Amino acid sequence: YVGDIPGQSPSALEEKGYISGEINVVADFDQSDLPRPHESVQAAVVLPVVYRQRISGLICLHSHNADHYGRRFFCVGLTHLAIFFVKTPSVLVSVR
Repeated sequence: YVGDIPGQSPSALEEKGYISGEINVVADFDQSDLPRPHESVQAAVVLPVVYRQRISGLICLHSHNADHYGRRFFCVGLTHLAIFFVKTPSVLVSVR
């Protein structure tokens, strides 16, 4: 991992992403019923990593800014993520 040290157990948002298998975004924790993963987090996105049709992990991104993970993130950020996976043949996963 890079960034914050993970907690002892998954956050509510991480559990939601793992169970649903879908991308989960919280644009603003002030407007959400989910608890913040960390004190200063204002927005978050959880991307399930799928390998052989099973969720093998999660990519969890946090931001100190509300609405950080909007349309531009998904157009540009996920393109970079897809390029990483294509350039890394030992990593055979997909993001739903």
